[in-house]
Amino acid sequence: MPNQRLDRTAETPVIIANDAASRWRVLLAHDGTLPTCDRLFESIAVAMDDVELLDAPSTDAARSILRMTAVDVCFVCLDLPPSPIGGIKFAQELVRAGCPLVLVTRSLRWLPKTAAELRVLPWITPEATGVDVLHAIDEAVSDFDPDHAVTIDSSEDLDDEGPQRLSEI
Repeated sequence: MPNQRLDRTAETPVIIANDAASRWRVLLAHDGTLPTCDRLFESIAVAMDDVELLDAPSTDAARSILRMTAVDVCFVCLDLPPSPIGGIKFAQELVRAGCPLVLVTRSLRWLPKTAAELRVLPWITPEATGVDVLHAIDEAVSDFDPDHAVTIDSSEDLDDEGPQRLSEI
């Protein structure tokens, strides 16, 4: 993961990588059959400098991407089928894997008591502005080691030397 910083002095904040050769990888997991998160793609792309936006139109697509690619932050829409349980379970998996995470929802009211760990995560609405996106990302990555890439692997855990992986998804 690139060394990151949020430039709060800019009129419109921009998250940039300190290493010019680095590129942010942002995964957006959403229900591809709904237009709910369409505007969010544009907000992320406009708000961030040098971003690779990975579209995951289902939890299966997101898992597949995460098995092959380390990402800097994941956005998980709670509309993932079966809504909202699909999005909640997937977000819980990412929390266990240690992935910086931003929830996409209009309200946290649908979170059951069994998903208390998700209530402390940053969240934005699907109509979020670029500034909202940047603040959520800043909050999501602030507690994570910027040199520790996160991927998901369905077959085995790696030791602490390699990327963090989540088994048996």
